[in-house]
Amino acid sequence: MYTWGGAGLRAVGHPIEDTNWATVATKGATTWFHMDGDGLATSTQLLTGKKYWVAFYQDPKLPKGDVKGDVSGIECWPPYDKVQKHDFRHYLVAEAIVLSPRDML
Repeated sequence: MYTWGGAGLRAVGHPIEDTNWATVATKGATTWFHMDGDGLATSTQLLTGKKYWVAFYQDPKLPKGDVKGDVSGIECWPPYDKVQKHDFRHYLVAEAIVLSPRDML
């Protein structure tokens, strides 16, 4: 049974083609800048410790239709030298939150 092309989740029951991940890290661990792909939504729930979570989105000051910072396409990324310097100005804007145990994002 597949959910693709179905009449809606209520009609086909609980989705069986979902993906779940669990990560474990020690104090001071870092996950480097990356993009979760394939249209997957990312959520996290912290069980212990604290996590500083930073999310990026397209700079809202860019003209409508500009592909810079548009994470739906490969043109979202700045040139390599800017990425190496963590310079995402005029492409992406960052927001951050500190998560504590039982917080869910």
